[in-house]
Parts: sequence; C-alpha cells; structure tokens
Amino acid sequence: MKLLNPAPKVIVLEDLDIKSMQKNHNVSRGIQIVGLRSFKMELLNKIRFTDIKVVIANKYFPSSKICNNCGYLYKDLKLSDRVWICPSCGKIINRDYNVALNLRDYGIKELNYKLIKQ
Repeated sequence: MKLLNPAPKVIVLEDLDIKSMQKNHNVSRGIQIVGLRSFKMELLNKIRFTDIKVVIANKYFPSSKICNNCGYLYKDLKLSDRVWICPSCGKIINRDYNVALNLRDYGIKELNYKLIKQ
C-alpha cells in the first residue's frame, strides 16, 4: 500500500460494525473481498510514524442518513437507496458522496473540538 503524494494531513474513517454487516447476505461477500478490517489495520500501521492525524467516526454516527446540506436525519433510509431526496430541503443526494462530505465535516468538528479542549 502506498500513501498518496502528497500525503493527507487528516484521514477520517468510520468504525463500521463489520460483524453485523456480514450478517446481511447482500453485502457480506463484498466486505470479505474488500477486506475492510485488513485495510484499516494496514492503513493505521502505515501512518503510525507520520504527522497524519486519524479521526475515527463512532460506529453509530449516521453518516449516510444525514443530509449534508441541511442536517436532516433521514431515519428510514434503506441500504438499497443509493440516491435520495431530502424531505427537508429537497436536495438530491448521492449516498456515497453524502457520506464522504459528512465524514469530512465530522473530522473537522472532532479536530476543532480537540484543539479547543487543549
């Protein structure tokens, strides 16, 4: 595994409940193929001696269910919903892109919170 050049300053990961996800026969094979647990461990090992900060989002953080535009929590979102329309602001949301934006914002909030507490 090679890190990007230039290396990022911060990496935000989700602490996914992989065991529970593997119980869902629709995604279990994909999780095994990708090797999420191995990827996470290799990444953390690779950056251990760098200045890269790592933020790990809580496994219960609803990264795919929060509208990044207005903050609405769409509790009824299904795994099969890859694109959805926010009932609050009407924005058309691509699930994967929305997750990336929400994790970016989660990382920024966590880092700012840690800076303030110091």
